[in-house]
Parts: sequence; C-alpha cells; structure tokens
Amino acid sequence: MVDVKATIAKGLEALRVKDLKRAEAIFQDVLRIQPGAANALHFMGAVRQLEGRTAEAERYFRDALAATPEDAGVHNSLGNLLNQMGEHEAALAAFEAALSHQPDLTTAMLNAAIVLQKLGRHDDALARLEALPTDAQVLTARGLSLKELGHLAKAEAAYRQALAVNPRYFRALHNLGGVLSLLGRAPEAVSVYEQALTIGPKVPELRYAYATALYDTGDVDGADLEFRTAIALKPDYIEAHDALNRLYWQNGKQALFGKSYSVCLKAVPMSAPMREAQVRALELAGRHTEALAAVEDALRIVGTSPALLHRQARLLASAGQMEEALASYNGAVKKSAAFAAAPIWLDKAKFLTRLARYDEALAALERAEDVMPHDQEMWAYRGLCWRLMGDSRAAWLNDYDTFIGADIIGVPDGYDSLGVFLKALGGVLAPLHTSKSQPLDQTLKGGTQSNGALLTRPDPVIRALRREIEKVVAAFIARLPAGPGHPFLSRKAAGFRFNGSWSVRLKPGGFHVNHVHPKGWISSSFYVAVPPSVSEGDADHKGWIKFGESGAGLAPELETVARRICPAPGLVVLFPSYMWHGTEPFADDAPRITAPFDIIPA
Repeated sequence: MVDVKATIAKGLEALRVKDLKRAEAIFQDVLRIQPGAANALHFMGAVRQLEGRTAEAERYFRDALAATPEDAGVHNSLGNLLNQMGEHEAALAAFEAALSHQPDLTTAMLNAAIVLQKLGRHDDALARLEALPTDAQVLTARGLSLKELGHLAKAEAAYRQALAVNPRYFRALHNLGGVLSLLGRAPEAVSVYEQALTIGPKVPELRYAYATALYDTGDVDGADLEFRTAIALKPDYIEAHDALNRLYWQNGKQALFGKSYSVCLKAVPMSAPMREAQVRALELAGRHTEALAAVEDALRIVGTSPALLHRQARLLASAGQMEEALASYNGAVKKSAAFAAAPIWLDKAKFLTRLARYDEALAALERAEDVMPHDQEMWAYRGLCWRLMGDSRAAWLNDYDTFIGADIIGVPDGYDSLGVFLKALGGVLAPLHTSKSQPLDQTLKGGTQSNGALLTRPDPVIRALRREIEKVVAAFIARLPAGPGHPFLSRKAAGFRFNGSWSVRLKPGGFHVNHVHPKGWISSSFYVAVPPSVSEGDADHKGWIKFGESGAGLAPELETVARRICPAPGLVVLFPSYMWHGTEPFADDAPRITAPFDIIPA
C-alpha cells in the first residue's frame, strides 16, 4: 500500500530543488490513488505556478480549497498567485481568508501588507507590518510604506534597522540609497549603492539608481557610464535610456542624444514601448520630422499599439495634418484600456481645443477625469474651454483674487535680516546649477534647473527656508474658503507635504512658457534673487509672473492675462496647480533665481 504522506514528502523535496518534472510525477501518482487529495492538488498548483501556467495553477489551488476550505496555506498560495497575476484585490481577499482560519500565519500577514502597498494603502500596510516580528524583510517593507507616506526620516530609520539585523540585505540597501537621494544626501546614497553593488552588480535597477545619485553629486561621467551599464544589462530599460539622453542634452552632448535608442532597438526590434520612448525623446527635442518617420516605422514593424498611435497623433497635429491626427487619436483610445486611455483622452482634448471644438474637448476631458480626477492639466483645459465658451464656471474654477496668495517669508532664526539670509541661500543654490542647458522636458527657456528635491536637502540654510515656507503655506491654506465639489477647495486639508521642489536660474532673456503643474495641488514660485529691471513701475512687466494666459497654442486674440505679480526677493507666490502661469522675459545681466515647489494634501 502506498504511503501517501511519505510520497508527498518526496514530491515536496523535488519541488524544493525545482525538479518540477519529478515533483509533478509524484503528485500525479498521489492524485491517481486519491483524486481529491488536497495536499497533492495544492502542490500541483505550486508546480504549475513555477512553470508559468497560471490558469492551471489557479484551478489546482481552487480544487484544493474545495476539498479543504479551511486550509490557510492554500488560501495563502492562491493569494500569492493572484498577486503575481496582478489581481491585487482578489489576492488581498485570499490572504484575509488565510488569516481568518489561521490568525497567526505570519507569511499571510506579510503578504497582505505587500498587496496593500501595491494598492497604495500604506497606512493599512503599516498597521499589518507593526504586528509582525521585526526581521529585515518586515523592516524593509515598513520603510517602503513610510517613504510613500512622505516620512523619509522614519523610512531611513527602518532601513537602517533592517541592515542592523542583516547588513547584506540587498533590498534594504537599495531602498536606503533611494531615500537618501530623496533627502538630498547624494554622497551618502552613492556609498550605500556601492555596498549594494557588491551583492547585486548585475541588477539594472541598482545601476540606474547609482547613476542618478552620481549625477546628483555632479559626477556626470560616472553617471553616464552607469546609465550605459544599466542599459547593457537590460537593453529595453526605458527609464535608463530617458535619463541618459537627458544627461546628454543638459551637458552639451546633444550629438549623442537619441543614439542609445537606435543602438538597442537592434537587440529588441519588436519592443513597442522602446520605440514609443524613442519617438517621445525625438519629439521633446523638437526633431518632429525624425519623430514622425520613427513612429511610422514603428507602426509598420510592431503594429498599431495605442501608445504609438498616440505619439503619431501628436506629431501629425504638430505637422498640421489635423484629420489624420484625429483618426490616430480615435484609434489610440479605441485600442486602450480605460486607465491607459486617460492621458490619450487628455491629449485629444488639447487637440480639439486648438480646433475650437470645445464641446467635444470637454467630453474628452470627462473621460480623462474618470481615471485621473486630480490631474491639474485636465482641470486647466476644462477652465480654458469654459472661458472660450463664455461659461461662468471659468470664473468659479479660476478665482484669481482668492486663489492666489503672495507673502514675504519671515527672517529665519540666526539671521540679522532677510537680505542676509537670501544671500546665504543664493550661495547654497549656485553650486546646484551644474548643467549647461535647460532641461529637455521643463518649461524654462534660457536657464538651468537643479536636480533632485531641493527642500529635502540637509543643508541648514535649506532647512531654514523650508520652515519659513511651511509657515506661509499653512497660513495660505487656512485662509482658503470651504468649497465642497470644487477641484481646488475640496482638497483643503490641515496637513500638506511637498511633492517636488527645485531651483531655477534664468539667464538674461530667459522666461517660463505658460504651463501648469499636472501632479500638484498648490504650486509656488519663491524668489531668491530678482534682476534690477524687475520692478513695480515697469509697464512692460519684465520678469513678472502672469496668470490666465494659456500654453495651449491658441491664436493670440484668444488669450488674456488675468493677473500679474511683480517678483521681489523673499516673496512666495502660491496658486492652484491647474492655473495657467508663465513669466515675461527680462534683459538684465543679473540672473533671476527662484525655488519653486508643489504641495499636495496630506
């Protein structure tokens, strides 16, 4: 008589060493003897999962649960499979079922926390993680949620605790480097990444992160090498290609711009995402003829992917081929899932606005809003359409008197005057402007922008600036009226956090094109230094910030400036992130230095 328990143990040993054929033969032998044997069904599911045959794996797991519905281990295995398949809500339900039958099953607790992180529910994830033993994996998972919630110092502490438990825990080292970079401590991040490289030298994501930290320290050549190493390890690593080509653009190596895409497409010729990234880069660089040729090649080679049709539509519109562009937009949204279609609907709305087809543009914006209700560009175009149609909702959305604030910061502790502080701040910001050209994908023309998050830097002068800015922002939010149903006022909350901060140094003749900040709630310009010609009495408003005039490419007679503010050293100007704004150029030899930032509710 066959000893089923001993046979299953042999199958598990084969499964442990990944001898899947032997494991399958053993478990199938058991199922021939006992067709409903729950353990054999469970472990056959594990075999199929390792083989990548997910549908069969799910069927085995569910058959095992039909036989033993209270088996927490099977619920946990099903949850892992569903998580792997991207079905995160269903995976969470499976882990919850496991815990309902075995509340102390720590693997299910940890797995539930990881899925909650993927669902963006980081507070819930932390609550689960707090109940688990503090090993390196759990502490690292805590660090991830703390980072996503904006608690960077606490995230750093969690990662360091994980490394105290296991100094060679790769994920903790990798994630610690990322937090240190966010905190503006790039040299420390470089050191941590170098430790991680002794463990995982061939991990492309680590090489990319290391390159980014090197770039933030000013080591352009080192960053160049590491971005290229990441690409060599993973030829279709789009983020690394984008970063490498931005580096070339901003550091006087425009002749190399775009070449990495061409070289690597020889290795991955059928990669639609890589081809779309190449077209996007060429479009950003203003090389529209090349971009259109590249997208047409891509569509011929890999077929009509939504992303490629989207790029084609943009390029055809810029070339004045309006009917062809509309057809490509329609094809792109038709082929896209709802979530992926939202940015295409938004771009289609921009296109329709330029054609003065405002009702159709508003309908497209409604489709975008279904997926991204807080996208600020979407609201900017909605307000623009309302204004051009004479709709009173334009004034409701853009109340330029109530929604724009302008206040001078206080004098930080330890400084005799605001002028003394701003001079010290200028000295801290100057070394951050190391690039030779303006960023490829930003709004400034004739200037440079710093890298990384400015207001997380550990420099005491930056910390003093942040404290004073926080006071002004808190007072501005407190003054805002209540407004349920309003896209700006309804997001009012007691807490807030920075969602991006940087420094801009405009040269003579420099300016910002009219734009909005898509991922913010409140945006700002803080003025560090202002050229002499920028003054209240200037009828030409040189160097002033202006509101209301769009960057939508409309005929000049359709544009209007609703409000202007004259910059002054120490002034913080705050406004809704969806509000169109730009600046007038100036001609002084002295630069115009600002420290803009975005705020989101916390």
